Amino acid sequence: MLQDSENLLAECESAKDNAQQALNAMETALAHCPELADAVDHLRFEVIANDMTDILVRCNNAVHATRESVNAYVEGDRDMADLAHKAASLTASVPEAPGMSGGGHRMVK
Repeated sequence: MLQDSENLLAECESAKDNAQQALNAMETALAHCPELADAVDHLRFEVIANDMTDILVRCNNAVHATRESVNAYVEGDRDMADLAHKAASLTASVPEAPGMSGGGHRMVK
């Protein structure tokens, strides 16, 4: 799921770049109409360059932090499983004391 999110974000990054290029071409084509060219320039700078970049950075940060959190949980689960396995093997390897039967605490006569 995280890999899918990263792939989608990469697609968004290229879409942002394509939109930026299209707005550059539009601004050039509108050179004869400075008011429209200025409006396109404003759109390109404010929305595409700033807002979309900020959104993509936040999304990338969220995906990265989620990946780190999941990895930490997985590592913690492995550590707990290793400790449980070691504890179980230590318990199994302790010999039964003489006079003790079945792990009880009463002396067998």
